[in-house]
Amino acid sequence: MRKFTDIPTPDFPLNVEKYRRLRDEIETAADRFDYLGTTDGYNVSCALTDVRVRLDEAWQLILRIEQHENGR
Repeated sequence: MRKFTDIPTPDFPLNVEKYRRLRDEIETAADRFDYLGTTDGYNVSCALTDVRVRLDEAWQLILRIEQHENGR
């Protein structure tokens, strides 16, 4: 089984650059829906915020796996 820490950063499915870009894009979209000032816009904003939270959780899981692989 290949370790996460053995995968070169550019080849990693979710490296820090991709994570930050996705997080920023999701957050921007959520804000724009909220600024529409409608109930539907608010609902979409909340759903996107949930997606961002799940992305953050996945990122933290990746970091924990890498720390474990490095013996920390």
